[in-house]
Amino acid sequence: MKTKLTFALIAFLSYLGVSSAYAKTPTQCGSIPSVTQRLQDKQGQVPIFSGFSERGGIIIVVYANKESNMWSAGTISPGRPGIICFLDSGIMTKLPKGPET
Repeated sequence: MKTKLTFALIAFLSYLGVSSAYAKTPTQCGSIPSVTQRLQDKQGQVPIFSGFSERGGIIIVVYANKESNMWSAGTISPGRPGIICFLDSGIMTKLPKGPET
């Protein structure tokens, strides 16, 4: 019983930590030039991809540092041109190589 309660408490606290971190992420916004410069200066990340989402013309931008394997992703909304808001960041992984087509 004590083990189940401990596990439930750990799971709940982990959920709170993840959900609160995720909830804070979209509020991290700034001008595209200043954010791009800050990512390059502090984390060595540069834009490696941008593309239009099929959901309302949002632009997705991915920054990465290929030496540290760190990445960040943000969105630029049509209603806020010139402002990027971050979705997430993390460590790059290699996808398994699929069958050749």
